[in-house]
Amino acid sequence: MLYDQYFIDDLKSRPDCRNGTTIAELKQYGEFMKLQNFFLIFAVLFSFQICFGQEKSKAELYLDMGYNPCDTTKGFIDGLYAELGYDSKLKALIVIYGEQNDPLRNYKYESLMKDIIANFRKYDIGRVSFVRAKSEKNLRVQFWLIPSEAEKPTFSEENWDYILPVATKPFTFYQDNWRAEWCETTFDAELYSKLLLNNPNLRGNIVIREKSVAEFRQIRKKLSDELTKNYRVPLNRLKFSYAKSNKTKLVEYWLVPVKKKQ
Repeated sequence: MLYDQYFIDDLKSRPDCRNGTTIAELKQYGEFMKLQNFFLIFAVLFSFQICFGQEKSKAELYLDMGYNPCDTTKGFIDGLYAELGYDSKLKALIVIYGEQNDPLRNYKYESLMKDIIANFRKYDIGRVSFVRAKSEKNLRVQFWLIPSEAEKPTFSEENWDYILPVATKPFTFYQDNWRAEWCETTFDAELYSKLLLNNPNLRGNIVIREKSVAEFRQIRKKLSDELTKNYRVPLNRLKFSYAKSNKTKLVEYWLVPVKKKQ
């Protein structure tokens, strides 16, 4: 029995005939190589997962629509913000393809959407960007969803100069009692000012219907300060008219062609 144990111990420590390495060392080296190969295979598979398993997020077209009345537009905007509510990093892009022959309609529809978002619904307008794309035959609007890591789609953009076709008759830009039809929209003083500043052939005529002259003067001062101080509209481009009204109190904002002196 002693001889047998000696023979086994001697065999374990006997050097390999090729390079002098013991059998025990060879076993350890074999285990090391297996472990090294395992980590190599794992690293390769993990690299493939990163490169091919995780496709980069892309911008998604959520809606493509034509011109819609206020209630319908409001519903589409509600749906857009419902999508944004699922991911705090998600942004939206509203692309407006204006109507070629009716720039005022384009300006007012963009104003309507901004008013629904910021004033009527009180959504975070910072989650949305507006793009004015090249005009088409009919007004068209697209809603895009943009993940945080995605690139924004590109469009052929158009500069809005706020110049209107030459008008021959006065027309109403806005009046307060439109709220029932237009979903509680508010007067867009900025847009009204841009139209006056970029169309020298037009004058602003603001009709204030109130019970008393004192109330008329109070509203006139407020509107005059807003338009002249905040938006730099010259006072001589504005005319304020008083219309006595015991029932309906409202303000009408007109754009009136300036008559050429003969």
